[in-house]
Amino acid sequence: MPKLDTNDKIKLLRTMLLSRLGDLREQSLIRQGKGWFHISGMGHEALSVAGYLLKDGDFHVGHYRDRPIVLARGVDSYDLALAFFAKRASTSGGRQMPAHFSNRKLGIFSTNSVVGVSVLPAAGMAWALKLDKKPNIVLATIGDAGTRQGDFYEALAFAIERQLSMVFLVEDNGIGISTNTDKTNPLALGLLNDRIWKVIDGCDVDAVYDVVHPAINTARAGGGPQLIWCRTERISSHSSADDHRKYRPQHELEELEEKDPINRLRNDLVRSGDLTPESFASLQTDVESKIRNEYSRAELEVDPQPEDLLKNVLGPSTRAPAIQLELDQPRMVDAINATFRKVLEVNKDIVFFGEDIEDPKGGVFSMTKGLSTLAPEQVFNSPLAESTIVGVAVGMAAYGKRPVFEIQFIDFIWPGFNQLISQLSTLHWRSNGEWSAPAVIYAPYGAYLPGGALWHSQSNEGAFAHFPGLKIAIPSSPEDAAGLFWTAMHGNSPCLILVPKHLLWVPRQLDGPIQPVPFGKAVVRCHGEDLTIVAWGNTTEIVREAVDNSAIPASIEIIDLRTVVPLDMETIRVSVAKTGRILVVQEDVETCSIGQSIISRITSDGELFSRLQAPPTLMGRADVNIGYNPVLEYAALPDKREVTRKIQELLNLNWARSAPRTNLPAQTNPALALMKDSMANADESMSANRKTIRVPILGEGITHARVISLIVQPGDPVEADDPLCEVETDKALFPIEASEQGTFLEWKIAQGEEVAVDQVIAEFEPAEPVPAQPAAPAEKSPERGKMDEPPPRGGLPPHVIAQLQNVVPTHMTVMAGWSNIQTARQQSKQSRGKRAHSPTEMVAWCLVQAMKQHPVFCCTVDKTDSLIHNSVFDFGIAVALKEDALDTAIIPRASELNGPAFSEAYHEAIAAARSGNIRSKANVPLILTSMGGYSVREALPLVVPPAIGTLFLGESHWESRGNGTSSLQAALCLSFDHRWLNGAAAAHFLHDVKKKMETFALDSF
Repeated sequence: MPKLDTNDKIKLLRTMLLSRLGDLREQSLIRQGKGWFHISGMGHEALSVAGYLLKDGDFHVGHYRDRPIVLARGVDSYDLALAFFAKRASTSGGRQMPAHFSNRKLGIFSTNSVVGVSVLPAAGMAWALKLDKKPNIVLATIGDAGTRQGDFYEALAFAIERQLSMVFLVEDNGIGISTNTDKTNPLALGLLNDRIWKVIDGCDVDAVYDVVHPAINTARAGGGPQLIWCRTERISSHSSADDHRKYRPQHELEELEEKDPINRLRNDLVRSGDLTPESFASLQTDVESKIRNEYSRAELEVDPQPEDLLKNVLGPSTRAPAIQLELDQPRMVDAINATFRKVLEVNKDIVFFGEDIEDPKGGVFSMTKGLSTLAPEQVFNSPLAESTIVGVAVGMAAYGKRPVFEIQFIDFIWPGFNQLISQLSTLHWRSNGEWSAPAVIYAPYGAYLPGGALWHSQSNEGAFAHFPGLKIAIPSSPEDAAGLFWTAMHGNSPCLILVPKHLLWVPRQLDGPIQPVPFGKAVVRCHGEDLTIVAWGNTTEIVREAVDNSAIPASIEIIDLRTVVPLDMETIRVSVAKTGRILVVQEDVETCSIGQSIISRITSDGELFSRLQAPPTLMGRADVNIGYNPVLEYAALPDKREVTRKIQELLNLNWARSAPRTNLPAQTNPALALMKDSMANADESMSANRKTIRVPILGEGITHARVISLIVQPGDPVEADDPLCEVETDKALFPIEASEQGTFLEWKIAQGEEVAVDQVIAEFEPAEPVPAQPAAPAEKSPERGKMDEPPPRGGLPPHVIAQLQNVVPTHMTVMAGWSNIQTARQQSKQSRGKRAHSPTEMVAWCLVQAMKQHPVFCCTVDKTDSLIHNSVFDFGIAVALKEDALDTAIIPRASELNGPAFSEAYHEAIAAARSGNIRSKANVPLILTSMGGYSVREALPLVVPPAIGTLFLGESHWESRGNGTSSLQAALCLSFDHRWLNGAAAAHFLHDVKKKMETFALDSF
C-alpha cells in the first residue's frame, strides 16, 4: 500500500493550518461582536486525510466538527467565512449556523445540528449508488456522543444488511459538551463488534491514512461498509457559548498541546528533514494572512434581505405529466395501486420501500400488491424501523432517486419523526435550494374503522403541518388519491400523503377522469349559498351524508381541501364571503389543528369578518385518544347527527354583531420607541472619533451576563483582538475583545453589574496619527505623617487580606418567603419561652440540609489553594461582638447532627464566640451572616478561605407581588469563590435553600 509522500503531507499540513487558523479567527471575531456562534474542529485536523481521499461522485455526510475534512475535499475557506458571517452569498444564504457545511458539487451533504441524524441519509445515498451500480462511496462521520443515538445503530444495521459502500468514521474526542464518553460510548460498552471496527489514533496523519485509505478502496470495490473509530482530541471548548476550563481538569488541558495533530505532523516533518522551523513559520504566516484577508472580504458581503426568508421553503412548482389509468373497480386502493404501477413503468428512479410491501403481502392494505413482481429491482421490504424508512428516503431523494416509502400506519411514524422534521422538511430551505429531497412518504390514516384503538386510528395532520417544508395531502376520493400521488411523485418537494383507511375499499362513482391534482387547490364538492362546510379525508363522507340526509331547506356549499399544506384559503374566503357562515369538520383533535388555523385566518380578515352572520365553528375530535371499544371510538369522533345538528344551529342563529371596526392607526410599543430614541441620541452624541462597544451575542438563548472583570482602564491603548473585559453567562466565561486598534476612553458599566446583549458598555477612540505629547512629570507622593492614635477597630486583619488575594468573588441574590420561619418562631416562643429557636438558627438548619444535597458546598480550600471535599463538615455563623468586632461561631460536624443536637450546638457555638473561645475554621465551607437586626436588607459579603461561600440573610420585609397583594420576604445574598463554583451551581443551591425556608416547619427541626 502506498504511503503519504512529503508533498502530500505538506499539502495536508497547509489544509490543517487553514482549518485551525480559520477556527481561531472565528473565535476572535466572536469576541469582537462580529459573529453570533462558533463551533470548531480544533483537534480533528488529522482527519483531513479522509477528505483528501474522496473523489468526484463520492459523498460526505458529516457533522459540525468536519471543517478539516471539507477543506481537504475542496471547499474554499472564503466559503466558510461567508457562512460564519451568515451572508447572502453563503451556501445557506445566511440560514444555517457556521460549521454546517454544504456543497452539492463536491457531494458534501447539508449538515444538521441534530446529533446523529445524518447517518441514515448517508445510508440512503449509499443504497442509491448501489442500485445505480456506481463505483463511489459515502463517507459518514459522526461524533462519539452521537453514537448513542438510535439512528446510528439503524444506519449500521442497514449498511451491513445491504452491504453498502460506506465508510463510517467515528470522531471520538472523549467528551460530549462537558460529559466524558470514554465509558459510555458503544465501543467501550462492548455493544459493537470489535472484530470489524478498526480503532486508530485520529491525531496522527499517517495512522489515519494507513487505515482510511484501504477502507475507502475496499468500500469502493464493493466490500461493504468499513467501520473506523478514531481517537481524537477536542482542543477547544464545545462552542463559543461554552468554556471547557470549567469542567476539564487542568492537567488534561495541558496535555492537549503534545496531542495536537498539527504539532505532531510538524514535528515529524522537522525530524525527517522535510520541513524546517523557518519554513513552517513561513507557511503559517502565509495561511494566517490568507485567512484574515478572506474573512475581512467576506465581512463586507451583502447580508440576506428580508424578502429572502420565504424563498425555497418548498421546491419550485412543476406541472405533472398527464396520466391515463384504467380501473377495474373505482375504489381508492385500486386507484393508488394503479398509479404506483404506472409510475414504475415510466420512471426507473422510483423506489418503493416499506414494511411488508413486497408480494405476496403487498402491504397490509394491498396498496402495493403486485408491485414487487412487476419491478423487483424497485420495490423492497424494509426492516421494522420507521426512522430507517424516513432517513433512507432523505438520502435517496437528495441523491436523485424518487423514493415512495410507506409507513404501515401513520401512528407508527413517530420513531421517524426526527428524520421527517429535522432532515426532510428543512433540507431545501436550509441549503437555500442547493439540496432537495422530493420524497413521498405515505401512510394509512384515521379512524372510523372500529378496533384500531390508540395505535391504529390516529389523525394527526396538525402536528405535521406545524413544520414548514412538507406538503401534506389527505384525499377523500379515488381520483384525488391517484392524482395527488401522481403529482407528488413528479414534484420537487417532500410530500406526506395520509390515506384515510376507512375510504380505501369504499366503491365510489368517479367524479371525473383521473388527472394530476395540484397541491394547494381545494375542490368544491357541492355549491351553495347559505353555509360553507370545509372538510377533508374521512369527514367529507360524514358531511355529505349529513347534508344529503337532512331535510334542511338550505343551500350548503361543501369544500374538500384535499391538501392541508399548502392550504387553499382563497377558495374558502370566496365561499364564506358569499354564505356568511362556516363550519369546519375535521377528524383531528381541535387543539392546534388545521380547523383552528382556518377559523383564525377568517376572523383576522377584517372585511371577511364583517360579512359573517354566525360564529365560525369547528367540529373535531375531543382532545382525547381513540378507544378500542367502538363505543369509545365513535364517542370521540364527529358523526352525521352532530353535523346535522350544528348545521341547523348555524342556519337558525341570528348573530348580533357589533359594528364593523374602522381601520385603526398602527400602534407602536412605547418602550421600544423610547429605547430606539435613546439609542439614536446616544449614537448622535458620538463624535466621529468616538465609537461605542456593545455586548456581543453570548450564545444560544443567552440574553444577559454579569461583568466579572474590567481589564482595561480609561486611557489605555488597545490593539485589535485585545480583551477589554470578561463577562460570565450561565454557560461560560466570555471575554469581550477590541475590534480595532485605538485608545480606550470610558466604561459605561461597573464590575459585578448585569449587562444585556447589544448594551453599550464602553467607548473608545480608533487609532489616528496624533502628535506625540511629552509626558507630564510625575508628582512626588507626600510624606506619610505619623499616627498620633491607633486606628478604630473594624476592617480586615492582615492575615485575612492575604487569604483574599486569590479569591474570585461573585455574588447572587434571591428573595425567599419568610412566613413559615416567622410562624415557626412564634410557635417556638410559645413552647420554649426564652430558649426559643431564633430565625437565624432555623435558616442555618435549612442551609446545612441544602449543603448536604450539593457536594460542592461541602468543600473547603486548603493552604495550597486546592479544593478539599469534606464528607463531614463544620458550619460557621458570623457573630457581632463589642466595639463592632466580628468573628465566626463554629458548629463542629454540623452535617451529622439531627435537629435537637444542631440547636444545642448552635447555642454553644454562639456562646463560645462571644466569650472569645473560638474554634478553628479549617472545615467551614460556608458562613452565615445576618444584619437583619440593623435593618440591612441586602449586602455583598466577603468570602474568606477556607470557606468557599458566605450567605448574607437580610431583614425580613413586605414586598408587593404586583397584583395588589404583598408577602413577607428576606434576601439571601450569596458570595462565592468563582474558582470553584459556577453560576448554575450557586443558583441551584439558593433555589433549594429558598425552598427549605418556605416549607420550614418546627416539627421537622
